Amino acid sequence: MERRKAATQFYLHFTVDSLQNSFKPGVYFLPASRELVALIPVCKPADRAAPDATLRNTLNAKRLCYECLCGMPPSSLTVARYSSRIACAMETMTANLKRPFSNEALAQTAGMSVNAFIRLFEQEAGAPPQKWTMERRINQASLMLSHGDKSIDEIAELTGFCDRAHFSRVFSSFKQCGPSAYRKRSLPQR
Repeated sequence: MERRKAATQFYLHFTVDSLQNSFKPGVYFLPASRELVALIPVCKPADRAAPDATLRNTLNAKRLCYECLCGMPPSSLTVARYSSRIACAMETMTANLKRPFSNEALAQTAGMSVNAFIRLFEQEAGAPPQKWTMERRINQASLMLSHGDKSIDEIAELTGFCDRAHFSRVFSSFKQCGPSAYRKRSLPQR
């Protein structure tokens, strides 16, 4: 019987999506705290027949990410500085992802003309308001596909798409694969 050596490195890749804070892209070496070492073995795929396996795996993965984020060096953090008008519009859009907002309505919320709002939003956020919102809707749908059992039709409705065909078309343009393929790829193998 062959014995395996203990792992000396562990790689974790994830993104953090926040309105105000983010981490500089890069590879960070974190000390292996007791909490981190204890979480690594419990984040492996479990028996999917167990009723609480998916929830348990999701919570353990989130705990692992939390421990990693807490160990990040302060120099890795960048603070996004959005103007109060743009931050208000972003919060409105994020809180109501299912509801489509016109640029006119968002500009009115920000107390700006439409052209000035779009120009400032794109300058600060790096994308026009509608694309920025769509990215959040697709990210929400991605989480639902990989961590839930709702049907694709239900996910399309919950994320504000008029029907499954439209949802699949937009999802594919962002993720380079359809929702069904994304779900199959992101679920642990049995």
